[in-house]
Amino acid sequence: MAEVKKQSGKTRKRGTAKSDAVEKRRRKPAAKKQAESSITVDPNVDGEEALRNSVNREVAANATKIAKALAKRAEKGNAACDKFLLDLMRRKKEPVKPRSKSMSTFINMLESEPEWVKPKTGDVKQS
Repeated sequence: MAEVKKQSGKTRKRGTAKSDAVEKRRRKPAAKKQAESSITVDPNVDGEEALRNSVNREVAANATKIAKALAKRAEKGNAACDKFLLDLMRRKKEPVKPRSKSMSTFINMLESEPEWVKPKTGDVKQS
């Protein structure tokens, strides 16, 4: 009869790490961390104005889609969409009023003069 090999308690071989093996790829850092690091805060920029400009760009890019969606909702009976569309149709950009000749000359005079600088308190000589 064939000899039966004595098996140890372990049935699988443990892998040995190769010293020249390539390291496993790790997860990428969270997108949130990247977004926070890329945001720069400029104290001279008005947040409300920046948000309004961004919204204006997005609305301009998708104006036809927005108009079609509003029209479909208005056809279905959505009163808010009806009112909004009517407001948009009635509202027009107001034309810029041309400056009067006297106002233009006054503005030109102000622009030609040097800017007035307030003197510092230490610079003023008291008599």
